[in-house]
Amino acid sequence: MRNKICIAVFIAVAIPSIVTAEIIDHGNFLTDTETQLDWLNITHSVNRSYEDISSQFDTGGEFEGWRYASIEEIRTLLHNYNKISGARHTNKINHSSADTYLPDTLTALIKMLGVPDPHHNPERILGMAKASNPYLSTPGFILSANKTDYDEACEVSLPARIKSVHSHTYGSFLVRQRGKN
Repeated sequence: MRNKICIAVFIAVAIPSIVTAEIIDHGNFLTDTETQLDWLNITHSVNRSYEDISSQFDTGGEFEGWRYASIEEIRTLLHNYNKISGARHTNKINHSSADTYLPDTLTALIKMLGVPDPHHNPERILGMAKASNPYLSTPGFILSANKTDYDEACEVSLPARIKSVHSHTYGSFLVRQRGKN
């Protein structure tokens, strides 16, 4: 009898958390309920340098409460999206840091995160991420649903100069703990 109660308690606690995990699109940001992270729409940081964005994280700044996402957090978002959406994963290309998805599996996530350069790359995001060493190149991440042979999600190393310049072709992956305003 005791084992049945333990199993019932486990099911009552574990199953709702599995079932309710989702990616919620709020327009200006999305929420990954599994990690409890909000992800700012990347278009809010287009044409802004790494240094400019970083300077706006403090109290009263434009991005107060936000911070750069780590490469691992980006990969976790992709993994959670993959689980929730039923997107299928494959290992089709030879990039050492690439996660490869079957065609069209990243399109909805890319649209939710925002496309920095919709006229030239309508289904691709290139964004800056958390720098682990401020003296080395800026880490970045590419999400691409290019409708050719593969969809990819891979880490890239952006030139160090990107920290002080801006471009219309990339933005920043910014996160905050869910519910913080």
